[in-house]
Amino acid sequence: MKIWIIQTGEPLHFDGGALRKMRAMNLADFLISRGHEVVIYSTTFNHTLKKQRFVKTSEIKINRQLSYVLIKSPGYKRNISIGRLVDHAILALNFRLYLNRSDIVLPDAVFVGYPPVSLSFISLRWLYKKKVFSILDLKDRWPDIFEAALPIYLRTLSRLVLWPSYFMRN
Repeated sequence: MKIWIIQTGEPLHFDGGALRKMRAMNLADFLISRGHEVVIYSTTFNHTLKKQRFVKTSEIKINRQLSYVLIKSPGYKRNISIGRLVDHAILALNFRLYLNRSDIVLPDAVFVGYPPVSLSFISLRWLYKKKVFSILDLKDRWPDIFEAALPIYLRTLSRLVLWPSYFMRN
């Protein structure tokens, strides 16, 4: 089977250093051990190091069973910030543009990591329209964690700013 994993904010097989394997790498390794072909979609931005892996959308073939597509996003400096929300919105739009390519071969199944909210929303809508089997992996309570990080007097305002994220989450 051809399986996609859509996951951001985690180390990737080629990042180097002492990596702590997380969902995407563990799931990919398991699926590969069972003979499946895996494509991991992530971002050019390394969440841990807060720096770009590549300057533009890049495709990396690790071996005949594993490849990566890293979608360009601008990055951010702080984990809980407007910059991160903007990064995720641009990532989702760039991913949607990537999916419009004529050479996209549909997978048999897709695991979609949540968050980011916007990337999950775009991915699941596209996959639903294409009738591709999808599983949503819920990891964090987004956008609630952004609201909880603010002082109480700003939370009402934050709901207005975060309204698109709440809409997409629901």
